[in-house]
Amino acid sequence: MKIKRRHFLVSAAMPYFFIVFLGLGLLITTVVSGIFQFIGTQNFILFDQPHSLGPLAAFLIYLTGVTGEVLLLSAIYLVMPVGRLSWRHALIGGITAAILWEITRHILVWYYTSMSQIQLVWFAYDFDRGIAQCRNWSVGLPPWSSGDRGV
Repeated sequence: MKIKRRHFLVSAAMPYFFIVFLGLGLLITTVVSGIFQFIGTQNFILFDQPHSLGPLAAFLIYLTGVTGEVLLLSAIYLVMPVGRLSWRHALIGGITAAILWEITRHILVWYYTSMSQIQLVWFAYDFDRGIAQCRNWSVGLPPWSSGDRGV
């Protein structure tokens, strides 16, 4: 059995072309999400009742993000390995990684919104910085000063 190997230049250039490809994918995803956000601001009238497209647009934006995530991860599984991988296996890997990523993301969002006390820490930090800023202004120091007059 003969082992196929890539040429050195192909292996060297592939990550750069892949980044350009990912950038185009990100641009397309951003444009489509912007279109869905615009759709969310529109209303339609059905049986003399105005209805908003906001919930539909929110769902489509989420679906666009997840689809882009699956395609991105599948592309990584398809392009980056040296060996040949089928689309089916790359897509299975991308879907699996996206599901695990979404589960982790939802757990982290739940934790930071309900269990974490990080809001209190950042509030105390910002409050302290605000007090220091007021103190600096009261003694005539510029806003970027650390409070030390160099005396």
